[in-house]
Amino acid sequence: MYPAIEADERTYGSENDGSDAEEADGRTSPLRTAAKAPAAKSTAPKSAEEMFTYLSEKVYPEFRCALVHSRVGEDEQVQILNEFREGKIQVLAATTVIEVGVDIPNTTCIVIEQADRFGLAQLHQLRGRVGRGSAQSYCFLIYSKNITETGIQRMKALRGSTDGFVIAEQDLKLRGPGEMTGTVQAGNLQLGIADIERDRDILVQARTDAFEYMRKTLSD
Repeated sequence: MYPAIEADERTYGSENDGSDAEEADGRTSPLRTAAKAPAAKSTAPKSAEEMFTYLSEKVYPEFRCALVHSRVGEDEQVQILNEFREGKIQVLAATTVIEVGVDIPNTTCIVIEQADRFGLAQLHQLRGRVGRGSAQSYCFLIYSKNITETGIQRMKALRGSTDGFVIAEQDLKLRGPGEMTGTVQAGNLQLGIADIERDRDILVQARTDAFEYMRKTLSD
């Protein structure tokens, strides 16, 4: 799985801010997640198209491989995914077009290249493409050697839990909640002295009390 279609294409989202890359289910299943950095002098493909060529010609020439990305027509995408589900295609190279709506229970392994370019929510969704059946499944997160401390924390969060709520809470801690009344979706929330994570219990209680007060006021 690659964030870019072509080698020279700009990759959206960055490892620094953790935003979801364009082209980011708490389902319980046997799933293992491993994270590792590539070798210092890596010659690995840099895009989905390059990976497809590499896998089909160099690694798995005896298997049928396919490529799916946003520029592939919808009908062709459906055909490829159906053949992948039926086992007629054994190896699938793709961009984040497979992030949601793909349910193939017999898929047991996903390798996410440049994982440090994705946010936690998107990584969790991508990981959810495997482990949907009864067989042991694996997710490998490949990140750059220049990964930042925040990126490392994201990798650890994915490795440490498959629970969507736990992942969401960690994402909130790392990115910040953003603005409640504005358009900024990440960063510090300006609440004066309150902290949405630290003071969660008292904020929930305050909300409950406010609704109860309004209910009594309106009923009088």
